Amino acid sequence: MLRGTAPAWLCPGAVALIALWLSWHDPDTSIPLFTLLVLPIGTLVLGLTVWSTAAQGWRAVASRATGTTGPALALTAVTVAIAVTVSLIIALLYLTAGIPAGHAWPLALTGATVGAMLTTLTLWLAIRTSQTVAAAVGIIGILFGVLVGGTSLQRTLWPLVPYSWANYLDLHRMAVTLPVSLAALALTTFGITRATRKAAEDS
Repeated sequence: MLRGTAPAWLCPGAVALIALWLSWHDPDTSIPLFTLLVLPIGTLVLGLTVWSTAAQGWRAVASRATGTTGPALALTAVTVAIAVTVSLIIALLYLTAGIPAGHAWPLALTGATVGAMLTTLTLWLAIRTSQTVAAAVGIIGILFGVLVGGTSLQRTLWPLVPYSWANYLDLHRMAVTLPVSLAALALTTFGITRATRKAAEDS
């Protein structure tokens, strides 16, 4: 379904961008490039593209005897798998570039978990409301994520901006961001199953 769409070049492009950047920049100071820009932007485009592609034939999918729940869960699983895989590959790039293993595993775990949450959030918004609303929420979230995650504002405002959560790799913040991200992932996945059922009825 996604063959020939944006993720087919976006995902390798994101990996190549990070690899190119790390070839002449310090990997430790370059982590925000991934956590505050590449990951949030990538999950936004991924969620929007997946539903834009799937929506065209969703009525046909929904007309099958299996209903919409199974296909909706499969669609979500594939989308999340793409986000998680790219996050892990990029964390491996940072490890190869020289960051300590003690920094690499929080980057991998947080990037994968927060990336999965942001992806399903965009997918749910695109299905439940519209592509325009999902894109607007994502863009505003990314801007606030950069503003908070990249400045001293993170000291007080970090819990309020999930788009910056992948940038917090200390254990006491991960103890908050990871469980909340997993809970949000479960809720948005449930929301996707309901939203796709309604989308099929309205198509």
